[in-house]
Amino acid sequence: MSVVQMVTQHEKASVLLSLLLAFLPDGQYTADAGKWANAISKLKDTHGARHPDLFHNLRFRRPPRGDSYSSEVSNFLAFLQFADATEVHNPGFTTMEFKKNARELLLARYKDLVKPDDLEAIQKMSLEIVDQLKSPPL
Repeated sequence: MSVVQMVTQHEKASVLLSLLLAFLPDGQYTADAGKWANAISKLKDTHGARHPDLFHNLRFRRPPRGDSYSSEVSNFLAFLQFADATEVHNPGFTTMEFKKNARELLLARYKDLVKPDDLEAIQKMSLEIVDQLKSPPL
């Protein structure tokens, strides 16, 4: 895969990931990329057939035991940290909170890149993963 193909794939995967994040309710979430990959992998299993364009650029490795892995998900979470889109409430960086302005900017940037019915589906999907990703308050 060429560098251009890799960047394009990452950008397309970022559309879904950004919109999922934009629609998450306020709160603290796990910073564990494996838990994020598990949650989004389950979404792909459940909704991928109805919304193939949304999940096309997300790839997952699923070991027999343990968490799934997705380089796209891991890179996206790392990008959020570097872009100052998260607030960290603990030194071990196991819990993060997404800044409201970051979520608003992501929604404004990406909402017009998907079909209206896909946008509505993403909003519902974000609520499906809340319980899997929510961290108890510190």
